[in-house]
Amino acid sequence: MKDGRSPKAVWGKIGGRVRAFFAGRYGMDALSRTMLWVGLVFYILDLFLASGFFLLLSMAFYIVVVFRALSRNKDRRAYFNGKYQTRISHMRTAYSQARVRFANRKVYKYVRCPQCRTLIRLPRGKGLLSARCKSCSHAFDQRT
Repeated sequence: MKDGRSPKAVWGKIGGRVRAFFAGRYGMDALSRTMLWVGLVFYILDLFLASGFFLLLSMAFYIVVVFRALSRNKDRRAYFNGKYQTRISHMRTAYSQARVRFANRKVYKYVRCPQCRTLIRLPRGKGLLSARCKSCSHAFDQRT
């Protein structure tokens, strides 16, 4: 360089300023990454449909993602990310349970307790069974 500083020193100084800017910021979390992917899907939809609406929607998602990443209000961002994680975990659990029920559909019959609506697994091909709910201890007859 003309002023006697090496390129490594210049890039080190720039890197230090960037690190100082991002210090104390919230950064990316699971909710932000999901919003980024949703924005990308809307952008691709707009490429095919060329309506302009999906482009605006994707830009709105991108702006919210950048706002969340640069925010210093970590408690508020963590609160919404926690709510998102809870909702997603319920959806993932329901999906995995549905897959297991589908895989076992020839061996077991899944019925709901008439009193508390808890899902109960009964063996197929056993005729009329007397079932007892583990949650509420309600006894009922069910044909399998």
